[in-house]
Amino acid sequence: MSGCPTALKTIKIIEVISKHPEGLILSEIAAKLGYPVSTVFDILHTLVLEDIVVIKDGRLKNYAIGPKLYIYGSAYIKTSNLINISKRYLKDIADETGFTAFIVKRNSEECVPVYKYEPQNAKVITNNIGDVLSMFDTAPGKLFLANDENYMDLINNHHFVKNTDYTILDKEKYIDEIEKARRTSIAIDFRESQSHIVCVACAIYDKNNSLDPIAGVISLNGLYTKDINIDMLSRKLYNVASSIQQILELTERISK
Repeated sequence: MSGCPTALKTIKIIEVISKHPEGLILSEIAAKLGYPVSTVFDILHTLVLEDIVVIKDGRLKNYAIGPKLYIYGSAYIKTSNLINISKRYLKDIADETGFTAFIVKRNSEECVPVYKYEPQNAKVITNNIGDVLSMFDTAPGKLFLANDENYMDLINNHHFVKNTDYTILDKEKYIDEIEKARRTSIAIDFRESQSHIVCVACAIYDKNNSLDPIAGVISLNGLYTKDINIDMLSRKLYNVASSIQQILELTERISK
């Protein structure tokens, strides 16, 4: 598959501009890529409107990388840091508990696992990296919802669906659940999305970005058993989250 021609041209234009921090004028970009000037102009116009590219000098009309790309790059670095720092801690707690450990990120009104560690003693197959998860009846989703300033609007507009006999359908009870997650930074999916699965999740916060306070969520997914100790799992995961949080903040301070 060759890909979308316009999208490929857009990527090439951004790549060329990124190699020239002093900026390039329209004709230079077109010449370097062998594209028609009109095509490059149309793409650049859109990129400027979206702050992905900026006109560096109004007199020269030279184009340079815009602020939005730095935001995207920063988001990637934070995700990468979160995974790299969390791996050892999640491996240890997963091996200890027999639960599969995840790092989950929010994507609009859904959430997606971006890292997974499954211990050898795991008793059940759980989600995979890249799976799309509900933000309403999964533990990671509840935390993203709890930290959304519009969480009440999202809840009121949501149509609750019964996945299992344990799915919370009463709106007031569900709001209590979300408000508890706001207070404690812990959320639980007690057989709500799948009747045989229990999940405990804990938020990792991005202290430097008030617009998106959660850098990600770590979670433990495992098979429900009658002797399962949710409080114990929650405490262990919270301690892991605290350690990851401290190292993330230290890493950010050192990198400044």
